[in-house]
Amino acid sequence: MLATSFEPVPNTLCLDVLTNLLAWEPLSQAAAYAAASAILDGQWTDAQTAALLTGIQMRGPAIDELAGFVAAVRERSIKVNVNHPDVIDTCGTGGSGLNSINVSTATAIVAAAAGCCVAKHGNRSVSSRAGSTDVLLALGVPMDSEPQSAAERLDTTGIAFLHAPNFHPGLRRVADVRRSLGFRTIFNLVGPLANPAGVRRQLIGAYCGVMLCDIVETLRRLGSKHILAVHGQDGADEITLTAPTMVCELRNGVIHEYIIEPEQFDISRCKPSDIRGGDALANAEAIERALKNQASPVRDFILLNAGAAI
Repeated sequence: MLATSFEPVPNTLCLDVLTNLLAWEPLSQAAAYAAASAILDGQWTDAQTAALLTGIQMRGPAIDELAGFVAAVRERSIKVNVNHPDVIDTCGTGGSGLNSINVSTATAIVAAAAGCCVAKHGNRSVSSRAGSTDVLLALGVPMDSEPQSAAERLDTTGIAFLHAPNFHPGLRRVADVRRSLGFRTIFNLVGPLANPAGVRRQLIGAYCGVMLCDIVETLRRLGSKHILAVHGQDGADEITLTAPTMVCELRNGVIHEYIIEPEQFDISRCKPSDIRGGDALANAEAIERALKNQASPVRDFILLNAGAAI
């Protein structure tokens, strides 16, 4: 569990924070934590929250801001206590706009079948026609809504699916503001970094390649052990089969950057249409075919990402 030493701040916080943003100055980690805490606790108006989110997004979240927001969200999450020291997550940011098959969901299933303990954090669709939760429901997989049931499922099956809204009640306070803004905000990055099972090993697909190492550095500061943050040069928020993939990896406390290509793993490239997704039912059926080992680009897509997760 992440320990924080930030103290409550006076009511001038909102003005101070917004003044900083108007001056194009990034917030310190402590100020970002305090602002996020105030928002999640319902102390700011929707207008104040929208101003903060817009100000941060205009120049892009700084590492200190991301770390502060993640700390605040984690602190208020409903915790899932796990017995496995190396539980992993494959949750990505979503939002690539490519509408590819739900590879992070299938990756979690394959990784668990290979012996990993997987606490798959997820939500409904961000930019595609079906998000992780939508596809899992189409597959008939139950969502774990209580921490105890999630912990028990992890112990007995090696995998649990954590529908994010069930474990982050504070985020409901900003849902309407985020929806009304209509563009990505820092919370799109925060969600995948705030797994309620306290995972310290993750494969994270990101919608923005520029943010990869900022994501990894944020998680390094917050105690993660092994992170692979990936972004396809085709815009994919996963390891892609249609182009090279940028990787930022945290391993043994050191951050490494490199590029991988499908051919390095004896996997052929494919056309974007070969791995494009549909609605929840269509994606569920495609995943089922791949899990039955039917040769296809979708199967290869899942295998490549599952290999990285494992």
